[in-house]
Amino acid sequence: MKKQLFLFIFSGFCLTSFSQVREDRMLIDKTERSALRLETDYNTKILSSALSDKLKSIPVKSGSSKGLVTAMGVKIVEISPELMDFYFKVEPVGKTRSAILLSISKGYTNFLTADGNPEAWENAKSFLINFLPFAENLKLKEEAAEKAKELKKLENSYNKSVSAYKKQEEALSKARKEMESAQKIMNDLKAEIESIERRIKR
Repeated sequence: MKKQLFLFIFSGFCLTSFSQVREDRMLIDKTERSALRLETDYNTKILSSALSDKLKSIPVKSGSSKGLVTAMGVKIVEISPELMDFYFKVEPVGKTRSAILLSISKGYTNFLTADGNPEAWENAKSFLINFLPFAENLKLKEEAAEKAKELKKLENSYNKSVSAYKKQEEALSKARKEMESAQKIMNDLKAEIESIERRIKR
């Protein structure tokens, strides 16, 4: 039952994600080319780092030029068994969201399209969807780091309070001992005075 529920939720996620992947255009060498676009809830920093992690995991060598991340003459079997040129672009969508664009070429100006290369085109959509867990993982790491930083700050504040409290306790303990000692001395002096006064002849 749990397995069926998981498969149902996962399938729903995939269908939703696929609906977010749409055709777009990307400017490459002053010419607009066919591209796929996936908008996400991650910021550009996370998405760019996730793209780097994804490409390293394949692994393929990548570079950057004119705002694009490129992987030239490489094989990404998730998309195609052929050697191709891959162009990626990460751009902001509003203040907190961002999108990743992917355009693929077989070389020169032979760019893939939905009509001309339907199988590789659909595989490229899957590639973008499968890329999302890398972004989610980085987001969670970032959140954990922020929480750890907040915890460290609170721990430092707590330790300072404990230290100040201990100093106050030590000062109170010292003052209590001094008061008790002074009280004893005063009691002893009173007793001596009373003893002397009893010996005085009236």
